[in-house]
Amino acid sequence: MSQITRRTFAMISILTVSFIAMLTISGCGGSGPEGTWVIDKEATSKAMIAKAKAAGGPQAEMAEQMIGPMLDQMKFTVTLKSGGAAEVSISLMGESETTTGTWSSGGNAIKITVSDGNRQRSIEGTISGSTMTMQNDPGDPPITLKRS
Repeated sequence: MSQITRRTFAMISILTVSFIAMLTISGCGGSGPEGTWVIDKEATSKAMIAKAKAAGGPQAEMAEQMIGPMLDQMKFTVTLKSGGAAEVSISLMGESETTTGTWSSGGNAIKITVSDGNRQRSIEGTISGSTMTMQNDPGDPPITLKRS
């Protein structure tokens, strides 16, 4: 596997892990964060490409070519239920996974905690209107969700 391919694969893997980690994202707009949220492919793509460009090198060009088509094939849905239960579903490259967990919010902040096998993971983000922005780690590009 070439270095460019490894970097691209690593970026896709990080994105996938980030999506799975934020499985219980919510948004404020309307009556509260409860409801169904889907990935905002355009906003997330822009953030990922900007991150790749900032890193420079051949991966930036590769990212521009691959991220859009990858996100077009992805289905990512977060359902926040009243009472704090969450369900996150992701489908990508023929693989699907649904994870359950909990969510909590205060003001414009949201925290989602999911159980992934033997470990528990949490991710925090913010809600502004009908947009939720989540970031797994400070160095990762943000992932944007919108109310469905």
